[in-house]
Amino acid sequence: QADYATALTGKWHLGYGDEQHPLNRGFDEFYGFLEAFSYFADPRDENIVSHRHDLFWENHIWNKKRKGPSAIQKKGVEIVENRHLTDAITAESIDFIKRQIQGGEDKPFFLLATYNAPHTPFQELREYYDQFPHIQDENRRIYAAMIRHLDDGVGELLSCLDELGIRDNTLILFASDNGGASYTLATENGELAGGKLSQFEGGLEVPFLISWPGRISPGSRFEEPVTLIDMYSTVLQAAEIPLPENRILDSVDLLPYVNKTAQGSPHDVLFWKSGFNLSLRRDGWKLMYNSDKGEFQLYNLMLDRGESTDLSGEYPERARALLQEALELESQCLPPLWPRVMDFEIEVNGKTYLFAT
Repeated sequence: QADYATALTGKWHLGYGDEQHPLNRGFDEFYGFLEAFSYFADPRDENIVSHRHDLFWENHIWNKKRKGPSAIQKKGVEIVENRHLTDAITAESIDFIKRQIQGGEDKPFFLLATYNAPHTPFQELREYYDQFPHIQDENRRIYAAMIRHLDDGVGELLSCLDELGIRDNTLILFASDNGGASYTLATENGELAGGKLSQFEGGLEVPFLISWPGRISPGSRFEEPVTLIDMYSTVLQAAEIPLPENRILDSVDLLPYVNKTAQGSPHDVLFWKSGFNLSLRRDGWKLMYNSDKGEFQLYNLMLDRGESTDLSGEYPERARALLQEALELESQCLPPLWPRVMDFEIEVNGKTYLFAT
């Protein structure tokens, strides 16, 4: 509606039906796949190094190959793609950007480049794999190669903006969608507990970088907790597009905070819900609650970022207050529109926890 050219390159994972298709959800162009995963390349290619994980859902991923929603699409049509997907996503992204700037219209654009690297299946070009001979474990070696390849792709995107002379007037947001997938045994989350699919900090805390050379001082840091939902208001406000007034917005424009024209924290509270799991973070304290088991834990993240010590017994009143707030926020949530996939079991500090995913 604001006359931006819009494109999605990469992973969609928000539905397979016609109504959910990205071309029917506001994108002028789509290159990528609808599933959560797809082959990066044909594993039979001698230039590809692959590693399979012995996990039941990984068997499903390898069996899907590029069939059905894992097929590669361009403009709504399935295509045969011979490029490694990381290269293909980069190239399609650059092609879209150049057409907007060099195509005569000089039209403002919004590009969502959702690289699937380093998601499974682990597959990488041998030229990247060969850059890490010092890593003996093949699993971790391919993972490192996938990240190096992703880094190069992002670098190509930035170089494209420089070449076109639009870097200073382009807002870039870069983030991971979840913490490291520790179950692959290729990555870990340092001092943070848990990982992907859990609501421990290892699953929730992610890298988040914003670049806008014309508006944000290089090297700026903002330490208060934010959420990726904040991208919504940040992008709309930056583009001077009015925020919709017909809905409750949980997102906050981050640019005033990053530029220090706004003080304090963008959020008094952060809240997560997935099935029977609730988590709430306020003033450095975090409560995690499993409604199926009626169990909850309380952590002081300012003193215990690794969530090693449950303080619910020591601070029962604080735990009950945060639990009541979490339940109140849950009551405001709409019922899920689709079923969850599975229960995910993870061991943290010698105890097993279940998370709905």
